[in-house]
Amino acid sequence: MEAVIEKPTKKNARLAEAIAGAMAADDRNVLVPLSQLVLSEKYNVRKQGGDDVDELAALIDAHGLLQRLLIVEQVVDGKLTGKYEVNAGGRRWRALKRLAECKKIGKDELIECKLVDVDNAIEVSLAENSGREAMHPADAFAAFKRMADEGKSFETISARFGVSPLTVARRMRLANVSPVLMAKFRDDDIDLQQLMALAITDDHEKQEMVWENASAWERDAHSLRRMLTENEVDAVKHPLARFVGIESYEAAGGYVRRDLFSEEGKGGYLADVPLLRKLANEKLHAEAGNLKAEGWSWVEVRETFTYSDRISFGTLSATPREPNAEEQSKLDGLQAKSEELSAKIEQFEQNEDYDDEYEKTAQALDEVDEQIELIKSGLCEWSGEAKAHGGAVIIIDQGGNVDIRRGLVLPTDRKAAAVALSTTEHALGGKPPRAKPAISEKLMLKLSSHRTAALQAALMENHAVALVALAHGLVISTFSRFHLAPEVKVRGTSCRHSLKSHANDMIASRAWRVIEAQIEAWEKKLPDASELFGWLMSMPSAELMALLALCTAVTLDATAGSPDQQPGIELAAALRLDMADWWRASGESYFENVPKDKVIEAVAEACGKEVTAGMDKMKKGEAVKAAEQRIDGKRWLPLPLRG
Repeated sequence: MEAVIEKPTKKNARLAEAIAGAMAADDRNVLVPLSQLVLSEKYNVRKQGGDDVDELAALIDAHGLLQRLLIVEQVVDGKLTGKYEVNAGGRRWRALKRLAECKKIGKDELIECKLVDVDNAIEVSLAENSGREAMHPADAFAAFKRMADEGKSFETISARFGVSPLTVARRMRLANVSPVLMAKFRDDDIDLQQLMALAITDDHEKQEMVWENASAWERDAHSLRRMLTENEVDAVKHPLARFVGIESYEAAGGYVRRDLFSEEGKGGYLADVPLLRKLANEKLHAEAGNLKAEGWSWVEVRETFTYSDRISFGTLSATPREPNAEEQSKLDGLQAKSEELSAKIEQFEQNEDYDDEYEKTAQALDEVDEQIELIKSGLCEWSGEAKAHGGAVIIIDQGGNVDIRRGLVLPTDRKAAAVALSTTEHALGGKPPRAKPAISEKLMLKLSSHRTAALQAALMENHAVALVALAHGLVISTFSRFHLAPEVKVRGTSCRHSLKSHANDMIASRAWRVIEAQIEAWEKKLPDASELFGWLMSMPSAELMALLALCTAVTLDATAGSPDQQPGIELAAALRLDMADWWRASGESYFENVPKDKVIEAVAEACGKEVTAGMDKMKKGEAVKAAEQRIDGKRWLPLPLRG
């Protein structure tokens, strides 16, 4: 029997009587108005945590209070106050107060409690907060699945347990992982991130095959997800997917394998790549029709248009034009966004904070700058006669936008175009004959040191390639038959000191800071020398591979004193290294170290010949400053950094 402890008023004198009756009957279970309960500072042993109660409030609202609060009578200055202190069940009390604030229960709702003697209050509070074992996540996944199998909707389950429908869907997806792999998860042989990666497909056989066939260092979540979707296209990152759009792809009958564990559950993989390419080509050829209508003699649709592709074409001179009102409005908005994102990037780099948010911001900045350049590239006009001898190439850029290169002359048409337009073949642009970059040995060592640092930073994140690089170096040094093989030196000692000596701006580079952050993080983890071997033996394989990749990376040396030497080409290709992500042309990094004509040549190559107007009349210092301003954001690279 429960004693009811009513809220005391001037007309109500039953409080003491209720307590006395309960105590006399040795019945410690009582009902107390919520307004009469306060959290005990003296007798509640839990002093931190427990503030996040939204999910618990939803559970109590749906299922009632499943466990009583433990309370003691409040005494102030030796007198009973008529209130009760909660000495165990603080989170439940906060959840009940939250429900009262939301008017789901009354502020005087009777709450099930159990009275505790003051002498035992601390002991009881400690006992309730001790000896608990949290439910294994696998049990929670299975329970959610059983409720769904019984007919409860995601929305119903989410409302009754205070979680989002997406969380319910994620737990359901995890519950559908192969029972064999789920057993490994229960035994801690698979962690939650790995389980989430394996859940990208519902095919149990494929899940098990990928797990069993993966090497120890390939069992990180990223590698598992890549192996399960190796013939599919990332719906968020891949240029073709961004260009076509998931909606159009699905409308055409394409299947999307949803990745519920991506940010906001929006990720996925497009399984029908041929269909995706077909849709992309249809859109591009529609754009090609519009270009032909402009008067160009030819239009090509290409998947890529690299620097090597472009230099084989001639380029027609164009007349710059002012943007119209719509174009200017777009440029102003994009420029403001670019400045905002640049400020965020600068703040990240000042704090040496290279987390996921930094990567997202950097990607967003790249996309905005690409849109700016796309608009600017269209602010040109060509005469009808020029168009009759020229054409355009259409590609999809990395952001999934249409990139049109107008004013190009086919290599076979250069002479005819030069005659018709009363100019010289050389004036049509393209690759100048016998042109060689003026790169001194000192500058070459500086540039290749920055490239080495970028290779190190990229290698540090790619454990599989790091292992190959280490094996490659060891094989060359072990077997005499490879003594003439081109070598990217992987030594047993760090080469970072030599990189700093070759490049005086090295420590300010992004690559240097990324690696330094990792080194500092590992320095804090490493044990004393006497304990190192045993510590390494006990490390999980994924962590050991991360440490091995870092140690391999910092010993990598791909420096060169001549443009003819290109160490690390294969490694850069394996890592898909783009030096424009790691290096930016500036006075200090490049322009001050080459003749003025090479400064002007770089601007012409990056921005177009018309942008170099007046630079030949400038002094060297003025030309350097002008080049920095005009080439900023163009992602231009000198020849030694392009491979």
